[in-house]
Formats: sequence, C-alpha cells, structure tokens
Amino acid sequence: MKITYDENPLNTIIELDEHDTEVLWLKIKIDQMTSRLCGAHFYLTEREKYNNFDLDRARQECDPDCLYNEEGGKENSKIDQRVDEIMKYLVDALKNAHCGDCTCIACSCDKCHAEELLGIHTTRGLGKHEASYVEAAFWCNLQK
Repeated sequence: MKITYDENPLNTIIELDEHDTEVLWLKIKIDQMTSRLCGAHFYLTEREKYNNFDLDRARQECDPDCLYNEEGGKENSKIDQRVDEIMKYLVDALKNAHCGDCTCIACSCDKCHAEELLGIHTTRGLGKHEASYVEAAFWCNLQK
C-alpha cells in the first residue's frame, strides 16, 4: 500500500498493491455477508414495539443461491459480482478526497468506509467540523 499525503489532509491518496487489493476484496465480501446475516436476524427477532418477524424475508436474506453462479459453481457468484461493483467504488474513493459525514456533508464517505475496512485512518484527530473548515479553506484558495 502506498499512501501519498497532500497539503490538504482530506486529499490523501491511497494506492493498493496486489495483496491489499485482495484483502480489501475479502473484507468487502465479509461485510456483505455479515449484512445479510444481520438482516436475517432482524426478521427473526420479535420485538414488543415493532413486529417485524417475517420468516420469508429472513430466508431471502440467507438465500444460499447468492453464493453460487448461474451454473451452480462458486466462481463469480452473485455476491462476488456485488463485491466487484463495491470494490470499484471503494478503490476509486481511495484516490479521491474525503466527502461525507467526516466533512459535515449529509452522506456516507466511501473513502472512510474503505479506510476502515483496510484498518487505516488518514484523518485521525481531525473532527468533522474541523474537516469542513479545512475543506472550505482549500476550496476558497482555489477560487482566488
């Protein structure tokens, strides 16, 4: 992994080597599978306030077909195809600036998500309010 720091800490560029690319892909797959299992658990839990118990929805979340391809093999399964899509976004995000909750913008930051999966944090110590000021300062300098 190569991390190139910029004068603007929000613009740090992260380039992945082959090993880190594989690690990120596997962590995305684990994240997707965990999300599906949590969804199944949600639909199998009865709550006093909300009755969201739904056996059919839980089965859909645990659908084993997502682990296989059209021919029944495990190569290029449906979940792998989804992971490939997410991987493209996250690798691209690692080359771009932070933009989202981390900079007081009402959306998730793909770069923060990718960094979290990789176990790094390029803006450690920089709160979201400070980050928005840093972003504004660099943006204002570009406008001059």
